[in-house]
Amino acid sequence: MIVHKELHMNEDRKTQWLDLCLGMMCDYFPKGISSQASKERFSQIIPHALEIAEKSAKLFIKREKLISAGNLFSDIGCTYRQMGQYTQALGPHEKALLIREDIYGKLHPDVAMTYHNMGYVYYNLENHALSLDCYRKALEIHYRMDSGDNADTASTYNNIGMVYDRLGDHKKALGYYRKALELEGQFLNENHADIARTCNNIGYFHRELGDHLKALEYYKQALDIKVRSLGEDHPSTGTAYNNLGYIYKSLNDHEKALEYYQKDLALCRKVYGDEHPDTAISYNNISGVFRAMDDRQQALAHCERALEIKKKVYGEFHPDLAISYNNVGRLYAELGSFPQALEYCRIALKISLDFYGEEHQYSKHFRQNIAVITNAAAKHTT
Repeated sequence: MIVHKELHMNEDRKTQWLDLCLGMMCDYFPKGISSQASKERFSQIIPHALEIAEKSAKLFIKREKLISAGNLFSDIGCTYRQMGQYTQALGPHEKALLIREDIYGKLHPDVAMTYHNMGYVYYNLENHALSLDCYRKALEIHYRMDSGDNADTASTYNNIGMVYDRLGDHKKALGYYRKALELEGQFLNENHADIARTCNNIGYFHRELGDHLKALEYYKQALDIKVRSLGEDHPSTGTAYNNLGYIYKSLNDHEKALEYYQKDLALCRKVYGDEHPDTAISYNNISGVFRAMDDRQQALAHCERALEIKKKVYGEFHPDLAISYNNVGRLYAELGSFPQALEYCRIALKISLDFYGEEHQYSKHFRQNIAVITNAAAKHTT
Protein backbone atom coordinates (compact mmCIF):
# COMPACT_ATOMS: atom_id res chain seq x y z
CA MET A 1 0.00 0.00 0.00
CA ILE A 2 1.49 3.31 -1.10
CA VAL A 3 0.06 6.05 1.08
CA HIS A 4 2.27 8.73 -0.47
CA LYS A 5 0.36 8.51 -3.75
CA GLU A 6 -1.87 11.19 -2.20
CA LEU A 7 0.84 13.83 -2.79
CA HIS A 8 -0.33 14.17 -6.39
CA MET A 9 -4.06 14.55 -5.57
CA ASN A 10 -6.43 17.39 -4.72
CA GLU A 11 -8.06 17.46 -1.27
CA ASP A 12 -11.20 15.50 -2.24
CA ARG A 13 -9.15 12.81 -3.94
CA LYS A 14 -6.80 12.65 -0.94
CA THR A 15 -9.75 12.02 1.34
CA GLN A 16 -11.11 9.31 -0.94
CA TRP A 17 -7.69 7.71 -1.21
CA LEU A 18 -7.19 7.76 2.57
CA ASP A 19 -10.66 6.29 3.06
CA LEU A 20 -9.73 3.44 0.71
CA CYS A 21 -6.38 2.91 2.48
CA LEU A 22 -8.03 2.86 5.89
CA GLY A 23 -10.57 0.25 4.85
CA MET A 24 -7.94 -1.94 3.20
CA MET A 25 -5.56 -1.69 6.15
CA CYS A 26 -8.28 -2.57 8.68
CA ASP A 27 -9.06 -5.68 6.60
CA TYR A 28 -5.43 -6.56 5.87
CA PHE A 29 -3.82 -5.87 9.24
CA PRO A 30 -2.85 -9.13 11.04
CA LYS A 31 -5.13 -9.80 14.02
CA GLY A 32 -2.43 -11.62 15.95
CA ILE A 33 1.11 -12.94 15.64
CA SER A 34 0.78 -16.70 15.26
CA SER A 35 3.85 -17.42 13.14
CA GLN A 36 7.14 -15.99 11.96
CA ALA A 37 5.43 -15.15 8.67
CA SER A 38 2.78 -13.00 10.38
CA LYS A 39 5.51 -11.31 12.42
CA GLU A 40 7.38 -10.40 9.22
CA ARG A 41 4.14 -9.23 7.63
CA PHE A 42 3.46 -6.96 10.59
CA SER A 43 6.98 -5.51 10.48
CA GLN A 44 6.55 -4.66 6.82
CA ILE A 45 3.20 -2.90 7.08
CA ILE A 46 3.50 -1.20 10.49
CA PRO A 47 4.86 2.14 9.13
CA HIS A 48 1.96 2.31 6.66
CA ALA A 49 -0.61 1.28 9.28
CA LEU A 50 0.56 3.96 11.71
CA GLU A 51 0.57 6.63 9.01
CA ILE A 52 -2.94 5.71 7.88
CA ALA A 53 -4.27 5.67 11.46
CA GLU A 54 -2.64 9.03 12.27
CA LYS A 55 -3.93 10.76 9.14
CA SER A 56 -7.40 9.25 9.52
CA ALA A 57 -7.67 10.47 13.13
CA LYS A 58 -6.78 14.01 12.01
CA LEU A 59 -8.77 14.19 8.78
CA PHE A 60 -12.01 12.29 9.24
CA ILE A 61 -14.97 13.61 11.18
CA LYS A 62 -17.45 10.84 10.36
CA ARG A 63 -18.07 8.57 13.33
CA GLU A 64 -17.55 5.28 11.47
CA LYS A 65 -14.20 6.42 10.06
CA LEU A 66 -12.92 7.50 13.48
CA ILE A 67 -14.07 4.18 14.91
CA SER A 68 -12.01 2.41 12.23
CA ALA A 69 -8.97 4.57 13.04
CA GLY A 70 -9.35 3.79 16.75
CA ASN A 71 -9.68 0.09 16.01
CA LEU A 72 -6.56 0.19 13.84
CA PHE A 73 -4.56 1.91 16.60
CA SER A 74 -5.81 -0.76 19.02
CA ASP A 75 -4.82 -3.59 16.66
CA ILE A 76 -1.35 -2.08 16.24
CA GLY A 77 -0.91 -1.82 20.01
CA CYS A 78 -2.11 -5.37 20.60
CA THR A 79 0.23 -6.76 17.95
CA TYR A 80 3.22 -4.88 19.35
CA ARG A 81 2.25 -6.33 22.72
CA GLN A 82 2.16 -9.88 21.34
CA MET A 83 5.64 -9.34 19.91
CA GLY A 84 6.91 -8.30 23.35
CA GLN A 85 7.51 -4.69 22.22
CA TYR A 86 5.65 -3.09 25.11
CA THR A 87 7.12 0.40 24.86
CA GLN A 88 5.98 0.65 21.23
CA ALA A 89 2.56 -0.78 22.16
CA LEU A 90 1.72 2.00 24.61
CA GLY A 91 1.41 4.90 22.13
CA PRO A 92 -1.14 3.25 19.80
CA HIS A 93 -3.26 2.16 22.79
CA GLU A 94 -3.23 5.73 24.18
CA LYS A 95 -4.37 7.08 20.81
CA ALA A 96 -7.11 4.44 20.61
CA LEU A 97 -8.28 5.54 24.06
CA LEU A 98 -8.47 9.22 23.06
CA ILE A 99 -10.50 8.42 19.95
CA ARG A 100 -12.84 6.01 21.73
CA GLU A 101 -13.51 8.32 24.67
CA ASP A 102 -14.23 11.14 22.23
CA ILE A 103 -16.69 8.99 20.23
CA TYR A 104 -18.36 6.92 22.94
CA GLY A 105 -17.76 8.83 26.15
CA LYS A 106 -16.13 7.23 29.18
CA LEU A 107 -18.73 4.46 29.72
CA HIS A 108 -18.34 2.04 26.83
CA PRO A 109 -17.01 -1.54 26.49
CA ASP A 110 -14.36 -0.46 23.97
CA VAL A 111 -13.06 2.18 26.39
CA ALA A 112 -12.91 -0.43 29.15
CA MET A 113 -11.06 -2.82 26.83
CA THR A 114 -8.53 -0.12 25.95
CA TYR A 115 -7.83 0.53 29.62
CA HIS A 116 -7.49 -3.22 30.04
CA ASN A 117 -4.96 -3.40 27.19
CA MET A 118 -2.98 -0.48 28.62
CA GLY A 119 -2.98 -2.12 32.04
CA TYR A 120 -1.38 -5.20 30.53
CA VAL A 121 1.27 -3.10 28.75
CA TYR A 122 2.12 -1.20 31.96
CA TYR A 123 2.29 -4.54 33.79
CA ASN A 124 4.93 -5.77 31.37
CA LEU A 125 6.77 -2.46 31.64
CA GLU A 126 6.76 -3.07 35.43
CA ASN A 127 4.84 0.13 36.12
CA HIS A 128 2.52 -1.55 38.59
CA ALA A 129 0.84 1.61 39.88
CA LEU A 130 -0.31 2.64 36.38
CA SER A 131 -1.22 -0.95 35.57
CA LEU A 132 -3.53 -1.16 38.59
CA ASP A 133 -4.97 2.27 37.77
CA CYS A 134 -5.90 1.18 34.24
CA TYR A 135 -7.39 -2.12 35.38
CA ARG A 136 -9.46 -0.39 38.08
CA LYS A 137 -10.78 2.10 35.52
CA ALA A 138 -11.79 -0.82 33.30
CA LEU A 139 -13.47 -2.49 36.28
CA GLU A 140 -15.30 0.71 37.20
CA ILE A 141 -16.68 1.01 33.66
CA HIS A 142 -17.95 -2.58 33.76
CA TYR A 143 -19.78 -2.01 37.04
CA ARG A 144 -21.20 1.39 36.06
CA MET A 145 -22.54 -0.01 32.80
CA ASP A 146 -24.20 -3.08 34.36
CA SER A 147 -23.82 -5.35 37.38
CA GLY A 148 -20.22 -6.10 36.45
CA ASP A 149 -20.92 -9.83 36.46
CA ASN A 150 -19.57 -10.85 33.06
CA ALA A 151 -16.58 -12.44 31.38
CA ASP A 152 -14.85 -9.09 30.76
CA THR A 153 -14.98 -8.29 34.46
CA ALA A 154 -13.53 -11.73 35.20
CA SER A 155 -10.62 -11.01 32.87
CA THR A 156 -9.93 -7.71 34.64
CA TYR A 157 -10.09 -9.38 38.07
CA ASN A 158 -7.59 -11.94 36.83
CA ASN A 159 -5.15 -9.29 35.63
CA ILE A 160 -5.41 -7.28 38.85
CA GLY A 161 -4.47 -10.50 40.61
CA MET A 162 -1.41 -10.79 38.36
CA VAL A 163 -0.27 -7.31 39.39
CA TYR A 164 -0.61 -8.14 43.09
CA ASP A 165 1.31 -11.37 42.48
CA ARG A 166 4.10 -9.34 40.90
CA LEU A 167 4.05 -7.02 43.93
CA GLY A 168 4.38 -10.02 46.25
CA ASP A 169 0.90 -9.72 47.77
CA HIS A 170 -0.09 -13.28 46.90
CA LYS A 171 -3.03 -13.48 49.30
CA LYS A 172 -4.71 -10.46 47.70
CA ALA A 173 -3.88 -11.89 44.27
CA LEU A 174 -5.61 -15.19 45.12
CA GLY A 175 -8.75 -13.29 46.13
CA TYR A 176 -8.95 -11.69 42.68
CA TYR A 177 -8.21 -15.00 40.94
CA ARG A 178 -11.06 -16.68 42.81
CA LYS A 179 -13.45 -13.87 41.84
CA ALA A 180 -12.33 -14.32 38.22
CA LEU A 181 -12.78 -18.11 38.30
CA GLU A 182 -16.25 -17.78 39.84
CA LEU A 183 -17.44 -15.43 37.07
CA GLU A 184 -15.77 -17.49 34.35
CA GLY A 185 -17.59 -20.57 35.57
CA GLN A 186 -20.89 -18.71 35.16
CA PHE A 187 -20.34 -17.08 31.78
CA LEU A 188 -17.82 -19.22 29.86
CA ASN A 189 -17.77 -22.81 28.70
CA GLU A 190 -15.44 -25.16 30.53
CA ASN A 191 -12.86 -25.20 27.73
CA HIS A 192 -12.52 -21.43 27.44
CA ALA A 193 -8.97 -20.07 27.36
CA ASP A 194 -9.74 -17.52 30.07
CA ILE A 195 -10.45 -20.31 32.56
CA ALA A 196 -7.09 -21.83 31.65
CA ARG A 197 -5.41 -18.50 32.33
CA THR A 198 -6.99 -18.21 35.76
CA CYS A 199 -6.07 -21.82 36.62
CA ASN A 200 -2.54 -20.96 35.57
CA ASN A 201 -2.45 -17.96 37.88
CA ILE A 202 -3.79 -19.95 40.84
CA GLY A 203 -1.10 -22.50 40.05
CA TYR A 204 1.44 -19.70 40.25
CA PHE A 205 0.07 -18.70 43.65
CA HIS A 206 0.63 -22.21 45.02
CA ARG A 207 4.04 -22.34 43.35
CA GLU A 208 5.11 -19.17 45.16
CA LEU A 209 3.98 -20.73 48.44
CA GLY A 210 6.15 -23.77 47.68
CA ASP A 211 3.19 -26.13 47.23
CA HIS A 212 4.43 -27.60 43.96
CA LEU A 213 2.01 -30.53 43.86
CA LYS A 214 -0.99 -28.19 44.14
CA ALA A 215 0.58 -25.93 41.52
CA LEU A 216 1.07 -28.96 39.27
CA GLU A 217 -2.64 -29.77 39.55
CA TYR A 218 -3.70 -26.31 38.36
CA TYR A 219 -0.98 -26.09 35.69
CA LYS A 220 -2.08 -29.42 34.20
CA GLN A 221 -5.67 -28.24 34.15
CA ALA A 222 -4.58 -25.05 32.39
CA LEU A 223 -2.63 -27.00 29.77
CA ASP A 224 -5.52 -29.39 29.06
CA ILE A 225 -7.91 -26.48 28.47
CA LYS A 226 -5.42 -24.56 26.31
CA VAL A 227 -4.72 -27.55 24.09
CA ARG A 228 -8.47 -28.12 23.60
CA SER A 229 -9.39 -24.46 23.09
CA LEU A 230 -6.31 -22.96 21.42
CA GLY A 231 -4.39 -25.91 20.01
CA GLU A 232 -0.88 -27.19 20.63
CA ASP A 233 0.84 -24.44 18.63
CA HIS A 234 -0.62 -21.38 20.36
CA PRO A 235 1.77 -19.09 22.33
CA SER A 236 -0.38 -19.44 25.43
CA THR A 237 0.00 -23.22 25.25
CA GLY A 238 3.75 -22.61 25.25
CA THR A 239 3.40 -20.75 28.54
CA ALA A 240 1.65 -23.81 29.99
CA TYR A 241 4.48 -26.06 28.78
CA ASN A 242 6.98 -23.70 30.38
CA ASN A 243 5.15 -23.66 33.72
CA LEU A 244 4.97 -27.44 33.87
CA GLY A 245 8.68 -27.60 33.05
CA TYR A 246 9.38 -25.33 36.01
CA ILE A 247 7.27 -27.38 38.42
CA TYR A 248 8.76 -30.71 37.33
CA LYS A 249 12.25 -29.25 37.72
CA SER A 250 11.31 -28.07 41.23
CA LEU A 251 10.12 -31.63 41.95
CA ASN A 252 13.47 -32.95 40.63
CA ASP A 253 11.75 -34.80 37.79
CA HIS A 254 14.30 -33.62 35.25
CA GLU A 255 13.19 -35.84 32.38
CA LYS A 256 9.65 -34.44 32.57
CA ALA A 257 10.99 -30.91 32.99
CA LEU A 258 13.13 -31.31 29.87
CA GLU A 259 10.19 -32.72 27.93
CA TYR A 260 7.98 -29.70 28.61
CA TYR A 261 10.73 -27.10 28.22
CA GLN A 262 11.65 -28.60 24.85
CA LYS A 263 8.00 -28.44 23.77
CA ASP A 264 8.01 -24.78 24.76
CA LEU A 265 11.21 -24.13 22.81
CA ALA A 266 9.87 -25.81 19.67
CA LEU A 267 6.71 -23.72 19.87
CA CYS A 268 8.63 -20.47 20.47
CA ARG A 269 10.82 -21.08 17.45
CA LYS A 270 7.78 -21.85 15.31
CA VAL A 271 5.70 -18.89 16.45
CA TYR A 272 8.29 -16.19 17.19
CA GLY A 273 11.37 -17.36 15.32
CA ASP A 274 14.93 -17.80 16.59
CA GLU A 275 15.47 -14.16 17.54
CA HIS A 276 12.87 -13.42 20.21
CA PRO A 277 13.16 -12.91 24.00
CA ASP A 278 10.82 -15.85 24.72
CA THR A 279 12.98 -18.16 22.60
CA ALA A 280 16.02 -17.05 24.62
CA ILE A 281 14.17 -17.78 27.86
CA SER A 282 13.34 -21.29 26.62
CA TYR A 283 16.99 -22.02 25.84
CA ASN A 284 17.96 -20.71 29.25
CA ASN A 285 15.38 -22.90 31.00
CA ILE A 286 16.65 -26.00 29.23
CA SER A 287 20.17 -25.03 30.24
CA GLY A 288 19.05 -25.01 33.87
CA VAL A 289 17.68 -28.53 33.62
CA PHE A 290 20.85 -29.87 32.01
CA ARG A 291 22.86 -28.22 34.78
CA ALA A 292 20.67 -29.89 37.40
CA MET A 293 21.35 -33.20 35.60
CA ASP A 294 25.12 -32.47 35.79
CA ASP A 295 25.38 -32.25 31.99
CA ARG A 296 27.45 -29.07 31.94
CA GLN A 297 28.30 -29.19 28.23
CA GLN A 298 24.66 -29.23 27.16
CA ALA A 299 23.88 -26.61 29.80
CA LEU A 300 26.61 -24.35 28.40
CA ALA A 301 25.52 -24.83 24.78
CA HIS A 302 21.94 -23.82 25.55
CA CYS A 303 23.00 -20.95 27.80
CA GLU A 304 25.30 -19.54 25.11
CA ARG A 305 22.49 -19.80 22.59
CA ALA A 306 20.23 -17.80 24.92
CA LEU A 307 22.91 -15.12 25.24
CA GLU A 308 23.44 -15.00 21.48
CA ILE A 309 19.71 -14.40 20.90
CA LYS A 310 19.53 -11.67 23.56
CA LYS A 311 22.47 -9.87 21.96
CA LYS A 312 20.66 -9.88 18.62
CA VAL A 313 17.40 -8.71 20.20
CA TYR A 314 18.73 -6.09 22.63
CA GLY A 315 22.16 -5.19 21.25
CA GLU A 316 25.57 -5.80 22.77
CA PHE A 317 25.00 -3.72 25.89
CA HIS A 318 21.67 -4.12 27.69
CA PRO A 319 20.73 -4.90 31.31
CA ASP A 320 18.98 -8.14 30.31
CA LEU A 321 22.33 -9.48 29.09
CA ALA A 322 24.02 -9.22 32.50
CA ILE A 323 22.50 -12.36 34.02
CA SER A 324 23.08 -14.31 30.80
CA TYR A 325 26.75 -13.38 30.75
CA ASN A 326 27.01 -14.37 34.40
CA ASN A 327 25.28 -17.71 33.77
CA VAL A 328 27.65 -18.56 30.92
CA GLY A 329 30.61 -17.56 33.07
CA ARG A 330 29.44 -19.74 35.93
CA LEU A 331 29.14 -22.77 33.64
CA TYR A 332 32.63 -22.21 32.24
CA ALA A 333 33.89 -22.10 35.83
CA GLU A 334 32.15 -25.37 36.65
CA LEU A 335 33.84 -26.91 33.61
CA GLY A 336 37.22 -25.64 34.85
CA SER A 337 37.62 -23.06 32.06
CA PHE A 338 38.47 -20.19 34.38
CA PRO A 339 39.78 -17.60 31.86
CA GLN A 340 36.55 -17.80 29.87
CA ALA A 341 34.53 -17.77 33.09
CA LEU A 342 36.19 -14.57 34.26
CA GLU A 343 35.77 -12.95 30.87
CA TYR A 344 32.01 -13.46 30.87
CA CYS A 345 31.52 -12.61 34.52
CA ARG A 346 33.46 -9.36 34.14
CA ILE A 347 31.22 -8.34 31.24
CA ALA A 348 28.20 -9.12 33.44
CA LEU A 349 29.63 -6.93 36.21
CA LYS A 350 30.39 -4.05 33.83
CA ILE A 351 26.83 -4.07 32.46
CA SER A 352 25.39 -4.20 35.97
CA LEU A 353 27.58 -1.36 37.22
CA ASP A 354 26.70 0.84 34.25
CA PHE A 355 22.95 0.24 34.49
CA TYR A 356 22.35 -0.39 38.19
CA GLY A 357 25.35 0.94 40.10
CA GLU A 358 27.72 -0.46 42.70
CA GLU A 359 25.15 -1.12 45.43
CA HIS A 360 22.68 -3.12 43.37
CA GLN A 361 22.27 -6.79 44.31
CA TYR A 362 23.30 -7.90 40.81
CA SER A 363 26.55 -5.94 41.00
CA LYS A 364 27.35 -7.36 44.43
CA HIS A 365 26.50 -10.89 43.29
CA PHE A 366 28.58 -10.67 40.11
CA ARG A 367 31.56 -9.21 42.00
CA GLN A 368 31.35 -12.06 44.50
CA ASN A 369 31.26 -14.60 41.64
CA ILE A 370 34.40 -13.10 40.16
CA ALA A 371 36.17 -13.40 43.53
CA VAL A 372 35.12 -17.04 43.90
CA ILE A 373 36.23 -17.91 40.36
CA THR A 374 39.53 -16.06 40.81
CA ASN A 375 40.25 -18.07 43.97
CA ALA A 376 39.28 -21.32 42.26
CA ALA A 377 41.57 -20.51 39.31
CA ALA A 378 44.46 -19.76 41.68
CA LYS A 379 44.00 -23.10 43.48
CA HIS A 380 43.75 -24.90 40.14
CA THR A 381 47.15 -23.60 39.01
CA THR A 382 48.99 -24.44 42.26
